[in-house]
Amino acid sequence: QLGDQWGVGAALNALAVSARDRGDYASAKTNFEKSLACWRMLRDNLATARCLHNLANAVRIGGDYSAAKEALREATVIFEDLGDRSGAAWSINQLGDIARAQGEVAAARDTYQRALAAFREAGDRWGAARSLTDLGSIYCEQSDYAAAHAAYREALIVFSELGYRR
Repeated sequence: QLGDQWGVGAALNALAVSARDRGDYASAKTNFEKSLACWRMLRDNLATARCLHNLANAVRIGGDYSAAKEALREATVIFEDLGDRSGAAWSINQLGDIARAQGEVAAARDTYQRALAAFREAGDRWGAARSLTDLGSIYCEQSDYAAAHAAYREALIVFSELGYRR
């Protein structure tokens, strides 16, 4: 009623996150798509990229890998255009998750390595540790236990230094 499209976009995004967290991926997708339309109309590129990343997460979990990849590729380009290397790295890392879910282990490894490089370039230690953990799992699947050990060890050191105890 107020014509506050930014507020509408933010509210729809919050509804989508809540639906996703409850496991209602159909509602999450619908609300992320509506939120995305608001951000595009407002030409808010950062909000658009973040919403695309969130939308990809919801549709990936729902099994729509094609839509997830499309959204992540667009999000990555926008993040990179904005100079947000960490945002781009998170989208790249999620592309690795999709490759892995589809049984494309070598492609997942290469994608996680690309994400790790982007996280390091951005100075995002948490993200780098996450990619290292994903790489450790991939190396185990490939029976490269020395590489897995090295990746897990480095991730543990970083997580410990960041105070993450889980």
